[in-house]
Amino acid sequence: MSGPDVGSSGPRRVRPPFPSSLRPVRVLRGVLGVVVLAIVAVDLGLVAGALPAFDIGNYFGQFTIVSNLLVAASFLLGALRPGRGAELARASAVVAILATSVLFHLLIGTAGASGPVLNALLHDVVPALALLDWLLVRGRAGVRWWHPLATLVVPVLYFGITLLRGAVIGWYPYPFLDASGPAGYAALVGTLAPVLVAFLLLAVLVVALGVARDAPAARSGPHAGKTVGAPPPRRLR
Repeated sequence: MSGPDVGSSGPRRVRPPFPSSLRPVRVLRGVLGVVVLAIVAVDLGLVAGALPAFDIGNYFGQFTIVSNLLVAASFLLGALRPGRGAELARASAVVAILATSVLFHLLIGTAGASGPVLNALLHDVVPALALLDWLLVRGRAGVRWWHPLATLVVPVLYFGITLLRGAVIGWYPYPFLDASGPAGYAALVGTLAPVLVAFLLLAVLVVALGVARDAPAARSGPHAGKTVGAPPPRRLR
């Protein structure tokens, strides 16, 4: 009579996060992407109605709106094509939206023209959704060591475009980006350098969380715990 395989009663493996290729995950991401776009659209309408001198360019020049749109785009990209590019886009969006939430609560903390509900959605709910997606859903290709550096493309492009636009029209979304003061661009460089360092540190943390997220899946892969060329375990008889 055959008995149980030797070693079959080992400890249970940790269940890995949901793969991004699962259909329910992709559907949920698509829904969340549309929801975030709807939040931005409602906020746009409320701000436009509340401000007599509303400027749509200035509205979309706020990093809060840029980061929320990045989250919406990453959700939609993950729903349509959950590949390596989607993983990098998701990491960039998560870093941007978390930076938005942290900087808002540290430096601003008051609701804008659209009111407290939209303010909470843009600065609290959407960042929480993006972070949960990052922690609970693993991408097909996983994260890479260079992803923290790649996520800096978003703030560098934002600061560059904002400074160019501000030099032309004389409007800056945040006081620390205003280079028209007596100190000029020298003071601006001294301000932006630590901001970019903070972005990089946040990106390293986000990617480290992604590595920890993917670790159970790597350990439970098809070759986990196997020795190449080792004979199969003998059965007790």
